[in-house]
Amino acid sequence: MSRLSKAFALRFKSKILRIKNFKPKFLKTGILVVRIPKLRFRRFLKIYELVFESLGKLRNMFVFLYFRPSKVFVLVKKELRSLFYNPVSYGVAGLFLFICFLLFYNVYVYMSAPTTDLTNLFSSIALALIVIVPAITMSSVSKERQNGNIEYILTQPITEFEYVLGKVLSLSIFVTVLILLTLPKVFILSSFGSLDSGQLFTQYLGSILIAVAFVSVGVCLSSLFKSEIISFVSTIVTISILMLIGSPILTVVPLRLQQVFYWLSPLARYQSVSRGIFDISDIAYFLSFSLLFVVVTRLVVASWRYPSSSKSFTKIAGISIVFLAVFISTAYLTPFLNLRLDLTSQKLYTLSLQTSLVLSKLQKPISITFFVSNNVPLELQPLVVRASNLLRDYKANNPGKVNLSFVDFDLSDQSKQTEASQYNVFPQNSIVTNFGSIETKAIIVGIGFEYDGTKNGFNLSQDVSNLEFRITRSIMQIAKIERPVVGIVENKVLANYKSGFTQIPFVLSDFFEFTDLVIDENTDLSKFSSLIIVGPSEDFGDGMKNKLREYVRSGGSVLIFFDPVIYSDQTGLSLNQGANLDLFKDFGIELNTDFVLDYLSSQYIYRDFFIQPLPEFPIIIPTDFAKQNLKIGSKVTLRLPSSFKLDLGNEKIKPIYVTSTKAKSITEISKYNNQTYKEDINNQAYTEDKNYETRYIGVSYENDNAGKIVAFSDAEFISDEFVRLLGGADSPFVLGLSSVLSACIEWLSKASINISEIIGKTKAPDFILIDQGSRFWVVNGSGFIMAGIIASVGVLAYFLRSRKKKEKYSEE
Repeated sequence: MSRLSKAFALRFKSKILRIKNFKPKFLKTGILVVRIPKLRFRRFLKIYELVFESLGKLRNMFVFLYFRPSKVFVLVKKELRSLFYNPVSYGVAGLFLFICFLLFYNVYVYMSAPTTDLTNLFSSIALALIVIVPAITMSSVSKERQNGNIEYILTQPITEFEYVLGKVLSLSIFVTVLILLTLPKVFILSSFGSLDSGQLFTQYLGSILIAVAFVSVGVCLSSLFKSEIISFVSTIVTISILMLIGSPILTVVPLRLQQVFYWLSPLARYQSVSRGIFDISDIAYFLSFSLLFVVVTRLVVASWRYPSSSKSFTKIAGISIVFLAVFISTAYLTPFLNLRLDLTSQKLYTLSLQTSLVLSKLQKPISITFFVSNNVPLELQPLVVRASNLLRDYKANNPGKVNLSFVDFDLSDQSKQTEASQYNVFPQNSIVTNFGSIETKAIIVGIGFEYDGTKNGFNLSQDVSNLEFRITRSIMQIAKIERPVVGIVENKVLANYKSGFTQIPFVLSDFFEFTDLVIDENTDLSKFSSLIIVGPSEDFGDGMKNKLREYVRSGGSVLIFFDPVIYSDQTGLSLNQGANLDLFKDFGIELNTDFVLDYLSSQYIYRDFFIQPLPEFPIIIPTDFAKQNLKIGSKVTLRLPSSFKLDLGNEKIKPIYVTSTKAKSITEISKYNNQTYKEDINNQAYTEDKNYETRYIGVSYENDNAGKIVAFSDAEFISDEFVRLLGGADSPFVLGLSSVLSACIEWLSKASINISEIIGKTKAPDFILIDQGSRFWVVNGSGFIMAGIIASVGVLAYFLRSRKKKEKYSEE
């Protein structure tokens, strides 16, 4: 063993012996009494310190990253104790919750139509932090400089890094506690609806990360000014600028510079994390961002201890520049790395199993090309990153079947434009802001596919919520993967494939082969995997009825949408005399001649400056049987549906869609007046009337020969007119509706590929069912809880502080 090694070993051994003989001591700092117990954690921290001390001269190489956790721990505890006893802290906490309350609820609108998407809550938290963080950091260093305490602190046996780290960690813990005070609101909402726990975790994680980043900025600016007011204002301005450079509001700089600023802004990363993705690049960004400002603050503090010409100060300044370069490279380069974990409950940002199945069915490799022009505006940058990551997932899922390439080019390159046009990817107009002026310029953002000599593709729009669905649909279309044959009955119905029922089949046309069909007693139905009947409107007659019944008995499948009650502007409500309600009565499927109002689960409209429920448009809920067997997860809005008579003892029939527990059947159709439900809502009659109960709106049937029926009591909700009201074929509401129909057809047809799993990812967030009686508790209950927590801790701090003032310490 060399002399240096022996010296190192003896020195380290002596330090360890000192730890074993360590006795508890007390450190007095004003009213602060910190006891250092003999714990393993404490010994671990001491060992960490001794490792650096035992390195001797070598530790100079790591001196910048070196800190003693025990010293930082004492500083953090001191700062938290002062925050705990400071009444201003409780005022800041109350202000934070009040700002969140105003922004989150938007006065009253959100709680009038609540959904399971809590993005509004976490957006309001981020906005509230812009005001709250400067309020708590403005005096962190500047007050000590103003009072002259900083000179005393710098004479203590602590490094500048330990001092700054203690400030940032303590204030970050305080802000984290403020953010976690919103948990009562989340817990109350979760009792009324199923929230996405994975997305909630990343949303809270993102809020804490951006809060730590803001705190590091605030402490840095507090070290630059002696005036707390100047520190407060400068921190608000700096944080606001950092947020604005990541938004489309920034229009006074060149487009290229906008794109650079976008990736430097914490706003883009916060939005990415809040979607439910644990992305290593986003975590690395926030850590490097916070560490950068910690390093700059240390440089400022070091300037008070060392002259600017000293070696120590020069070394700290040099390392600060290195950290700046690390931050810029982390911010700009890591978004293009595919290092992420999808934590959403439905795996919204992970390729579904069904997409993997589609790729496995490819007979030959498919080439995918992503075309992006270099003048894509700021607001479309997330689209480019999202599409790039998703396409890399396709490649990683089946490298032998998927060839992926990226083409980034200038629009002046005509050869690249020509190449993109061969894939049906053409220039599209986009509003571009450059040097403050608004211009309409042509851009190219699209995906091209080539399979067995055939090329196809599509342009990307700003909405990429259904991107996996569009890509997989294009792959199935160009590869001509075998599809189930589905017949849509054309005769004696309200809507068919030619008229009234065209939009949803168009969305699903790449997954199912839809065919018009006229049924009579001589029609051959054997080639169809399933049939669709939309709104019987005339008596089918015995021949057609017997044909359909025999088809089911022999193993065929039927998806039927009855429509017992119809509405027109001329005649109002009336019974459909040709509804053929007895078509499958022999199988146990029987309807009531009524329509259903739902006072708890229904659509909302704006009326008299308020959002009010429309019980005539109930939102029906899938049952557990539907979720497990038909793979249905979406709620559906209907208009004036009827209810099924259901024999729960019949094992062959299962309910798949039901109303809430506050639904009522209206049997006197001609006497109905919508003023009735208004009075019921105002009087809250549905809370006590026993006529309000759960109604069955959709049922399924399966016999011993695998013959199946799925029946709904309304046909209007899948009509083209209804689709247009919901926003068109590509809207999240309609895609959710398409996923329901796709799931039904797949169950009926026994399809090997369940494309509904992919479509279901794009559905709109579900409404949370909150009745009028519980609404007050949901709106105000969590506010009372959070205010009670703050008040209780404040009172406790007051009494503890009063007791501490009366204590007398004796010298030992």
